[in-house]
Amino acid sequence: MNIAEIDSNYASVTVEGYDFIFYDAMKDVPDMLEGLPFGKKDGKYCRVPQNKLDLVSAGVRGLSWNTAGVKLRFVSNTPALTVRYTPAHTLDIDNIPFTTRAGVDVYRRKAGEEVFIHCGTLRYNGNSAESVKNALLCKSGNDTLYEYLINFPLYGGVSDFSVGIVKGSVFETAPQHKVEKPVLFYGSSITHGSAASRPGMNYCSRVCRALDAEEINLGFAGNAKGEDIMAELIASLDLAAFVYDYDHNAPTLEHLEATHSRFFNIIREKHPELPVIIMNRPSGWESDNIEALRKRRDVIFATYEEAKKKGDKNVWFIEGETLFDGPDRFDCTSDLTHPNDCGFERMYLKVMPVIKEALKI
Repeated sequence: MNIAEIDSNYASVTVEGYDFIFYDAMKDVPDMLEGLPFGKKDGKYCRVPQNKLDLVSAGVRGLSWNTAGVKLRFVSNTPALTVRYTPAHTLDIDNIPFTTRAGVDVYRRKAGEEVFIHCGTLRYNGNSAESVKNALLCKSGNDTLYEYLINFPLYGGVSDFSVGIVKGSVFETAPQHKVEKPVLFYGSSITHGSAASRPGMNYCSRVCRALDAEEINLGFAGNAKGEDIMAELIASLDLAAFVYDYDHNAPTLEHLEATHSRFFNIIREKHPELPVIIMNRPSGWESDNIEALRKRRDVIFATYEEAKKKGDKNVWFIEGETLFDGPDRFDCTSDLTHPNDCGFERMYLKVMPVIKEALKI
């Protein structure tokens, strides 16, 4: 039997002269999906478990369908690569490019190389779902075996996603990451990806590419408020490291005081040896309200200090005010709050040495 006759996904499709076979990421190759510790079990592109959606806030519930941190990783010698997917849950925000809200980008490397090479980002004619289907994403021009990494949209989601591999090419699961367990990031719109020009430019993605680790991104723009349910969900996972910063989303100083240390302790109770990196906000220090920001910083630092006094040797603190240090500090954001690529570059350079120390790399 010819499977293409009963399942059109396996029919060969010609794009720019290449004959592609498409594989549905969730249905055909779920082992190649990353960044969905709950969604893969549920068969959904959702960052929160389906049976917990009613327990989280309305904001988290809606944003959980954004695919920040979700990736497809595989090995292939395909001479060209394409994708087809339907954007969904796309946020229309002025300072976030459409390529970040509904686009994907691709990295590849040869076996043994440490640095990923950017291949391309899809472009569109408006917000039409049809305009992103069967577009040629990149080509190698030869049959070299590469490890590919496709980053999904940060501030949007997908209702379906398929990758197109040239007919007859190798298509295999990628080897295990060097860091065997995922690194999880929880925080505000900055963690979520804010004003990055494309998905792979978020500092979380950059850190995990450099480490060769799976990324789990639990950034929820405006809605990361240190709720117990989120700490419990994070504590249910087996992680290499945990990074958190929800300073911007805590509505008041009192809210931060009531939740920050509690959030840490819920996770620490389940994972006494887990490396935890605590940060406060990287931006906003150019405002006139420095005293208020310092008070919030002190609350966050107190969580770290309390843990250290108890003998915790697996906790680190990164001073948010220093994250954009360097010339042209004002060029690090799109709006004095959300990092652009320059801002994420500086965050990456500050966070990377700390997380390498935490992971003993």
